[in-house]
Amino acid sequence: MGRESIVFLDADVTGPGERSAPVRFFVDSGAQFTSLPGRVWRSIGLRPGGERTLFLEDGTRITRPTSECRLLVAGREGSVPVLLGQRGDEAVLGAETLKGLGLFFHAFRRTLRPLRPLRRRRRRRVGSDPPSSAATSSRSRAPRRAGRSGGADPTPDTLGCARAPGC
Repeated sequence: MGRESIVFLDADVTGPGERSAPVRFFVDSGAQFTSLPGRVWRSIGLRPGGERTLFLEDGTRITRPTSECRLLVAGREGSVPVLLGQRGDEAVLGAETLKGLGLFFHAFRRTLRPLRPLRRRRRRRVGSDPPSSAATSSRSRAPRRAGRSGGADPTPDTLGCARAPGC
């Protein structure tokens, strides 16, 4: 049997009127949304503002009310949408919340890391002037190899890694 990796993270949530509460979140990089247990969202004064229907991994369909609160986690703070949990629901920190705060969960190291900005390669336009001789080196350069996707640039996914066939 494989080793399970369960990670919890302490954070603070703040509702309207500046009421706040500490929360111990289960970090679930596979969950899209963040949810708060009923006792927490009620204690900070959140009110339902909408509703979201979700499908759990086992195919179960659930509907939860939604709201918004401020979240402080790993030194980052922001206003985030949350699912308002019912009896038995746990505090879950989802991937969209992490992304919105500029963070991602590093599964192998079991830590939160800042997202790195994606760099775009500059491409020369077809038919543009070649670089000036002052900018080129006398050394020859190795030809660039095509990426795994057959030469096309991979599409970045939400966590900043390149998604390509077989990735």
